Amino acid sequence: MIAATRTLVRSRTALARLQRPLVQQTRNMGAGGGWMHAPEQLRQIGEGFSVICWLWIIHRARHDLDVVFGYRHPFEHAHDPFAPAHDDHHHEEEE
Repeated sequence: MIAATRTLVRSRTALARLQRPLVQQTRNMGAGGGWMHAPEQLRQIGEGFSVICWLWIIHRARHDLDVVFGYRHPFEHAHDPFAPAHDDHHHEEEE
């Protein structure tokens, strides 16, 4: 009796599955399924910060790219044009 009931229930659920229209499943992840829209002002602020970020990356690449590519070592500093002039000639003290 139980086996016959199981078979009947299984056949009805299988029949119900076959009669349903085939629809592709979509997952909304709890967000309602629509695209998220930000206000125009926030989008412009985001673009402004991205411009600042790229300008900073270009600035650092201008100064450090030869170190990154291995053309120069970071401890090999360039000559400082604002350094005080050094007198390499040592004058002997007159007695």
